[in-house]
Amino acid sequence: MIATGQGVPIASHRGRFVRLFFEAQGADRRTRVMWIDSADGYVGLDFNAGAATTCSTVADYAVGGGCAPTVAIAVEGDADGNTRITNARQFKVAWPTLESPHWDLAAGTFMVLTLDRVSGCSDFPFNHAYAVWDGARWVVQYGANGCPKLFTSAQAAFPFHSGGARYRLYYGDPSITDGKGTSSLPFLGPKKLIYADGTATGAPELVDFEDWEAQTSARDVIFLWPNGDQLDARAEGYIDDYHFLTPTGVLDLQVMYITITDGAIAPIAVTAVLRNP
Repeated sequence: MIATGQGVPIASHRGRFVRLFFEAQGADRRTRVMWIDSADGYVGLDFNAGAATTCSTVADYAVGGGCAPTVAIAVEGDADGNTRITNARQFKVAWPTLESPHWDLAAGTFMVLTLDRVSGCSDFPFNHAYAVWDGARWVVQYGANGCPKLFTSAQAAFPFHSGGARYRLYYGDPSITDGKGTSSLPFLGPKKLIYADGTATGAPELVDFEDWEAQTSARDVIFLWPNGDQLDARAEGYIDDYHFLTPTGVLDLQVMYITITDGAIAPIAVTAVLRNP
């Protein structure tokens, strides 16, 4: 198993452990989302349930090993696999972070995860599926047509808690290629924003896929340089690996951590502050 992409450590105050989510490629060269729980509680430095304190060998990750992971999102062909999903990649787990920095393992927590082109469902090469935690496992949501419920032409989607059962979803639209260079660095296209309100459908405290606005309502996200000039299509299109925080716990201060490049240099890490919270 080869770990790829980004790992996401999430502390659970109910279980009093750190759950490390990650994507990994198996021997079949297909990628799945998995998790391992820490063996040292909130310290979160030891994820080996055995005598060792590191996860460094194939045997560690094998069935019966000290670091054997749990598959969160299985792919088509697996036991209990998800149909039409050949790879499950970059993902984000969302819960009411303004209320607690720790996930309480509550049923109804949602995850957005990256899919490739989904035959018969979306011809775009980058899409996001929607999975909901039922208290024991992650359940990918499907429509009546047998397709996963999708945010189409979306890359690196990031859900952001806005209070109560309200969220925002920031994502890149790689189908818009204005400014794209010839390098192999990821080009995500312009950044878009849609909103969700859990009171729109179903249980008002939960955010269902249907609670999200249609992508046709997506707003453009505007980025400014320190001197006030707007980033052009190239500079914005290469923004990647972003994360949002509210350092003071209130929405008056919202900070975005991003990597940025001109498409040629190695990406560098910078921060942006929301000007119109």
